[in-house]
Amino acid sequence: MNKRVIAIICAIAIVLSGLTMIPAWATDDLPNTLTISDCENLTGWTKTSGNNLAINANGRTGSAIACDINSGAFRDCDYTAATPLDISPYQNIEWDVMMHTGGNAGMWDEIKTTYNDDVYVKIGSSATDYNVYRLSKMTVAQNTESPLWYHFSINLDDPSSTTGSFDMTKMTVFHFSTKDGGVSASVRNGHLRLDNIVAHNLRSEEEEPEVPQETDDLVLSQCEDLTGWGYGGNIGNVGISTNGMTNSAINIYTGYGALRKMTFSDKVDLSKYNTLEFDMMCMKQNDTAYDMWSEVTAAYSDKIAVEISDGTVTATYGLNKWKVEALGNCWYHVSINA
Repeated sequence: MNKRVIAIICAIAIVLSGLTMIPAWATDDLPNTLTISDCENLTGWTKTSGNNLAINANGRTGSAIACDINSGAFRDCDYTAATPLDISPYQNIEWDVMMHTGGNAGMWDEIKTTYNDDVYVKIGSSATDYNVYRLSKMTVAQNTESPLWYHFSINLDDPSSTTGSFDMTKMTVFHFSTKDGGVSASVRNGHLRLDNIVAHNLRSEEEEPEVPQETDDLVLSQCEDLTGWGYGGNIGNVGISTNGMTNSAINIYTGYGALRKMTFSDKVDLSKYNTLEFDMMCMKQNDTAYDMWSEVTAAYSDKIAVEISDGTVTATYGLNKWKVEALGNCWYHVSINA
């Protein structure tokens, strides 16, 4: 199959809030969400008793952590993050749970009725510093399209109890249990899956005074050379083309139109600006008349994004935030408001 080319010129008049730029097609997290575990593998997961954990390919999205459970009791299972996560900017922790017996619903109704506040989640920065949120502090919503799945949410500021000194800037521990201790035979045996554990909903901040906008553009890169640029794919496919929108452009050959996280790094003050702009060409290799942008957006619309980061905090702008203007000859002008 022929490879395709995406040639990008970031003759970037960037105007955004005081951060350095990391353009990218693919990103895992939205600005309003921090992934704690996507539950795609068992890395970081431990279970010290009962049935073993496994990976089930039929998660809420992608795969899921899976376990057969007796009398509705899922217990002694922890996820430990490889590096501490700062969840302090977020209001909620949310996750998805499937519960069923032989594909039949009803297990969750029995669990919540029989075990009630024995159902809990523990969020901690260490084994001795954590908050516990019991069922009475949870919001649980059944998925209408997939009724065996339930969406759980807690308000981080409203725990049932606190042990030690939980540091939300260094969260490492996630522990979900439907029942510790003795179980009831009135609750059926069955199957449980966990998926999509995230910190969600950025806390509201006091509105900052409006900064007067300057009229002059700040050029981050004219894309005349590769200074400051990096690429997440085969660096051998990156070069300089003399056929840019103006002068030269950075040229990337890609397979199937998949640009792998092209990054530009520089320390600049963008606080006086509110718009990021760049030009890009999206064409089939060696065929300047074949515009591929519609194919790329059709295939990867949920993956296309630009990220702006200061190295600690990252803002992500998906395709739905882009204003794209066709310029002709496979060229497009992209504008993003911060």
